This record gives sequence, C-alpha cells and structure tokens, in this order.
Amino acid sequence: MAELGRDGIDGLRFRAADPADLANALGRFLEEPDLAERLARNLPQFKAIDKHARDIEDLYHRLACGLR
Repeated sequence: MAELGRDGIDGLRFRAADPADLANALGRFLEEPDLAERLARNLPQFKAIDKHARDIEDLYHRLACGLR
C-alpha cells in the first residue's frame, strides 16, 4: 500500500510480484542494523479510535445540519 508508506522514511517499498526486489528490501535490514529503528521514528501518528469516531460523528452532524 504505497499510499501509506514513504520509501526509506517510514517504510520500504518493493515491486509487487518481484521476489528479488523484496529480497533486496529485506536485505537492507541486515546491512543497516538501525534501519527498523530509523523507520519507526518516522511513522505517522494515528488518531486513537475514540478520537477518530468523534471526528467522524462531528463530520456527519455538520453535514446533516448543512454546516461546514
């Protein structure tokens, strides 16, 4: 899911159905022992499920009332 990860920033990408490209990406973890930690530091912060639910509820309420 390329839209969820930035190659080399918070994840690694590889070409679909390309075992050699996947092997190269995984090989980076052996070559760069700190890679997982570096990628993890850059992961986006996600909303907690209760906050997300409140935001969606608020959005529906505003739309139903004709508010923006």
